[in-house]
Amino acid sequence: MSSLPDVVNAPMLLVLGVSAVLLGLMLLVMGRWPQGRCKKVLGWCGGFLAGLAIITLLLAHFEPVPMPLVGLAGMFAAPVFLTSARPWGLTAAGLALARDARLHGALLLLVAPMVAVGWSWQVDQEATRAPDRMQFPKDEPIANPKPSRQFIAHTDHGRPLPLFGVADHATRPVDEAAETRLIQDHSLALHLIQVGKPDRASNCHGWVYTGGQYCIDSADVATILQDNGYEAVSTPRVGDLVIYRDSRGQIDHSAVVRVVTEDGQVLLQSKWARLGCFLHAPRDYPLAKEWTYYRSPRAGHLLHDLPEATGSEASPTHLQ
Repeated sequence: MSSLPDVVNAPMLLVLGVSAVLLGLMLLVMGRWPQGRCKKVLGWCGGFLAGLAIITLLLAHFEPVPMPLVGLAGMFAAPVFLTSARPWGLTAAGLALARDARLHGALLLLVAPMVAVGWSWQVDQEATRAPDRMQFPKDEPIANPKPSRQFIAHTDHGRPLPLFGVADHATRPVDEAAETRLIQDHSLALHLIQVGKPDRASNCHGWVYTGGQYCIDSADVATILQDNGYEAVSTPRVGDLVIYRDSRGQIDHSAVVRVVTEDGQVLLQSKWARLGCFLHAPRDYPLAKEWTYYRSPRAGHLLHDLPEATGSEASPTHLQ
């Protein structure tokens, strides 16, 4: 994704808020002007904003950045069309109301600041969100581009569980770069042991429950926990399952306990979305900071009736 939209967004908010307020003031004043002059001024302003929106759209590589400009151009264009000789079948009462430029100005003065403040608040919330949420790829099947195939496996109780297959399992430079950036941003270089390169064959859940062959949606992990007899435990053992949850309590990540030292230090293994597979301490997974250990009397964590994967679909980093 281009970095230009991040630069352009703030000015766009300023353009939207300030210009809409100015438009409202203009319409209040222009209510006493001859109609022809009003149309010319509004038409030129709307055309200028529409052209600026097109230029911004091209520079931003078709990101949805210029939408405030498009909306503002529409604000200028609407009075021109509504006061034209052929208002496209609006009722007489509606036309009389719509032609009142002072009403347009009053509505804009009321609505535009509210929209600008609300939008600014939303952008501010996104900007102040935890860096791991902003920079880490979401660990869902959608993070692996265009799942091309869907399969079905089963829990111990025979409940069907959807799996998602991705045709391209190769390591991509863009994923290696994202992995490097994530490790640098969170100062994890001395905290991780990488045991597998980035690949898009599976996400974290698919790595645990399908042997790294497919992706599994986070929403389906609770079904696995229930049907496969997992119970929460306070003291982990090697082979136990580790479930991370986000601030809303939703399951976000799956891992497996690989090492438990005599003094209680724990080392996990997990795959980080479309990135690589790592050995790490529980606290060093950067996306979620709340985790629970689970144990089941069953052998291993694999689902039943997994479709057979061959060739590049076999995961060399998975240890069951």
